[in-house]
Amino acid sequence: MPIYEYECSKCRHTFERRQHFNDEPVDICPDCGGKCRRVIHANPVIFKGGDFASSSRNPGQEALGQFYRSGEDFFDRSGVSREETIETMKTDATTRKMVEDGGVG
Repeated sequence: MPIYEYECSKCRHTFERRQHFNDEPVDICPDCGGKCRRVIHANPVIFKGGDFASSSRNPGQEALGQFYRSGEDFFDRSGVSREETIETMKTDATTRKMVEDGGVG
């Protein structure tokens, strides 16, 4: 059975109740009789295992994916010029704007 935490909105008293999943939540504070609500906490996330970038590489060989050190490295290795990329981005933005305005269809 899970334990739920509640907090009173009037006196800020916090308390816990062990309840079944299908039980109705507590809505009255046991101290002051004010309205209370269930407190939701975020669960921690724990990643176990090695680092993807270091564990996926074979020593002395290029990894399957492309790892770029900088924007210039991307343009040098991809074969696409910076100007072509900027022009494509401008064209895509113009097309999106026309579609949003209802000009294309």
